[in-house]
Amino acid sequence: AGTANYGRGGHFPGGKAGPTATPATTTTAATVIVPNVYGQTAAAAQATLASVRLVGQTGPTTTCTGSEVAGTVVRTSPTPGVSVAPGSTVTLTACTAP
Repeated sequence: AGTANYGRGGHFPGGKAGPTATPATTTTAATVIVPNVYGQTAAAAQATLASVRLVGQTGPTTTCTGSEVAGTVVRTSPTPGVSVAPGSTVTLTACTAP
């Protein structure tokens, strides 16, 4: 008399189901896409990059050509559309007046 059956059907004494745990899920993007920051100032481009978990670093400058506006980003490395790891550095190249 008085023996409990803990193994039948995964139930505890009294016919109640055992506790269940819901695993914690954390989704983290394995990569992010480098956004197009061409035409933005370096400060604005850095803010845009930070919003997608990238680091904008000012790099070399180049002479503006055509319709490019002095003080704006004209090139990035890596280029827009490339997948990179979050926290990656994007080098910004701005142009200066000729």
